[in-house]
Amino acid sequence: MKLKQNKCKRCGHEWVQRILTKPILCPRCKSPGWDKERISTLKYEIAKAKIYLSDPEKRESAKKVIDALELRLNNRLNRVAE
Repeated sequence: MKLKQNKCKRCGHEWVQRILTKPILCPRCKSPGWDKERISTLKYEIAKAKIYLSDPEKRESAKKVIDALELRLNNRLNRVAE
């Protein structure tokens, strides 16, 4: 049996899963959303990446990062709405 490594996206705690079913809570912070990114964190990362849009050398890579982050944010918002 292969042990699965888990990481909480809320507090950063890492642990080895001892059972086959998906954990309900993070063992450290007790968050039920341990496997979901915080929406505020994604919005902050998008705002931080937009700073680089004014730099011609970093514009293209900043656009790619922003597109990827916005996609993750939209996916997360859609899951919250369900």
